[in-house]
Amino acid sequence: MTRPVYQGLPEGVIAAFYAVIAVTLGTFFFGLWLRVRKFRSAHGRYPLPLGSLPRRVWSAFWVIAKHTTIGRDDLYVRLAHFLTFWGFAALFVSTVVLTVDYDLVRRLFPPGFWRGPFFLGYEVFADTGGVFLVAGVLMLMVRRWIVRPFRLGYARIDLPPERYSRADYTRGDALFLLSLLLVALSGFLLEGARIVADGTPYAAFSYVGNLVAGVIAGAGVGPAVAETIRAYSWWIHALASMTFVALLPFGKGVHMFLDIATLVLRDPLAGRRLPTPEPAR
Repeated sequence: MTRPVYQGLPEGVIAAFYAVIAVTLGTFFFGLWLRVRKFRSAHGRYPLPLGSLPRRVWSAFWVIAKHTTIGRDDLYVRLAHFLTFWGFAALFVSTVVLTVDYDLVRRLFPPGFWRGPFFLGYEVFADTGGVFLVAGVLMLMVRRWIVRPFRLGYARIDLPPERYSRADYTRGDALFLLSLLLVALSGFLLEGARIVADGTPYAAFSYVGNLVAGVIAGAGVGPAVAETIRAYSWWIHALASMTFVALLPFGKGVHMFLDIATLVLRDPLAGRRLPTPEPAR
């Protein structure tokens, strides 16, 4: 039990896809380098705590895993971010697993490990990650565009509204959330079209894709048309994912890396090292 990775795609199209991946990764690492260069231009020095680095990394991992620093006074915010984060993490892990099997393991030790019971568990895991991601992103959209709390208006107390544009921040929020939603939904559409086109016997393990397949088949779409939908949705999903990754260092998504670095490198004694304020005169 498994499925082809690039079913129906000519060799030239697959080669073009790998070229897109190369451009995506190049853009991504260039953006990270720009961020690092900016931070390195700051004045002062911060000694890298190499001796305690493993402990710091482990501590940062648990803080992120439990979301203890997010939404301390707002359970809705914590839950929305928790679902978004772990949904994205599950889909990222799923992509890495598939890449390792297809591009490495099955070339060295065919037929690879992405098959049988592992493959079926993988399908359940990936669909669950997609559900988490969609639910979390929709919750964040409701908060930003319907509830609209004051803190998400990005207001400044030192400038009047007419002298400070918040358009870049709000556009960044919208692009980040919409791109995440497009990645997840296009993946489910691709999965549903593939099930209809192939008549997958183990479709129940891809439980969300199976529901989408039911909707597609219920609309009178046969295997031939479903194959066309699969071809288009495959590219939509691939390009949406690549675009999201390429833009991560340049927009809202960069906090995924900066927050981790902050947790690892933070100085717990920084407050004690601040100079004593002079008494008021």
